[in-house]
Amino acid sequence: MSDTFFGTANPLLPPPRHLSQIGKIAATWSQIESTMEVMILGLYEIDLGRGLVFTANLSFQSRITMLHMLADGAIPDKALAKELREMLPRLEKASGERNDIVPAVWTKSEKSGHAKRLQVRVKGHKLKPTEIDYSAEDLIAIAERQYDLSVALADLSRRLGALDKLLSAPRHSSQRK
Repeated sequence: MSDTFFGTANPLLPPPRHLSQIGKIAATWSQIESTMEVMILGLYEIDLGRGLVFTANLSFQSRITMLHMLADGAIPDKALAKELREMLPRLEKASGERNDIVPAVWTKSEKSGHAKRLQVRVKGHKLKPTEIDYSAEDLIAIAERQYDLSVALADLSRRLGALDKLLSAPRHSSQRK
């Protein structure tokens, strides 16, 4: 992979290894959110047609709250319910890591082998620009943590039978034919 953008050298483009890890973090987070949706809809036994309309506009924190409620009342297996409750803080931490990486503006760093994350934070009534250098290894570690969490969440969802419950939920009348 070269440091070109649409065939033209781009002096601002971060190194390709960095960009690929940022992409992995974004893609893995998409899988995590999809798994959370399947768990919510399956455990509430809401069919896919109605359910995606319901969950599409839920904030991440609302999804976490719903999974807490499900763990506290809709999962008869106490060990699995406990496992879900224990996974929720990991999801919240991972969300913070993802939010630090994915929506940021990235550019080359003056520091060799690094990319620079540019963000603007609000502090009181003032905007505060921040610049943080990341090595490819920093981003690889975040991507691996996110991937491991995605695998653990998908495995828990499978053991809870969330997808099976979602697919067997009674269908809304407009979906029957």
